[in-house]
Amino acid sequence: MNTLPGIADAVAGLRLETEQLARDQLEAQVAELEFMHESEGFAPEDWAAAVEECVFRLRAFLSICHGSGGVEPILQRIETALRHESLAPELLVKFRDGAFLAQQDVARLQYRSARARLAKYRDELQSMNQVLYRAGPERFISLARTQDIIVATHRLSREVDCELAACETETGGEEGSRARQRLQGRLGEGDGRVE
Repeated sequence: MNTLPGIADAVAGLRLETEQLARDQLEAQVAELEFMHESEGFAPEDWAAAVEECVFRLRAFLSICHGSGGVEPILQRIETALRHESLAPELLVKFRDGAFLAQQDVARLQYRSARARLAKYRDELQSMNQVLYRAGPERFISLARTQDIIVATHRLSREVDCELAACETETGGEEGSRARQRLQGRLGEGDGRVE
């Protein structure tokens, strides 16, 4: 009996539960800030502790959910709650700095993940290159196998373009441009050829 699908489902379920827990904890902290905003009598150190906890929960949420799940509305709620007449402006700056660093951490993770997938796609393309090279004009290669290679190359070409776009977005274009140059010549232009 194959238990792998069951294990995969269990892992996926656990991940969803973890993401939901991180979101609930962040939402609870945001609700506390909103309560403080509507109330009176909170000391500066109470606000400072609440902001520090909020940044901690935000980092946890982003690291688990990889920046997904509509974080922008949550950030807006936090900023609104921190615009309070008794609140020192430095705390809003501290939160913005913390939120920026948290998002930067996620961007680094996404960039490293994109680079890893890009390396995998490049290896697959090189493997197909070798198949075609070994076949050569003097050896027979079936039409079905050729079509498989063309279809796979088209798919990989699209995926590589997506990964390069992600790299360019996360690094201001520099790393993605270099990666694109390194891959030039590996993919044919628009016809699925592997050169």
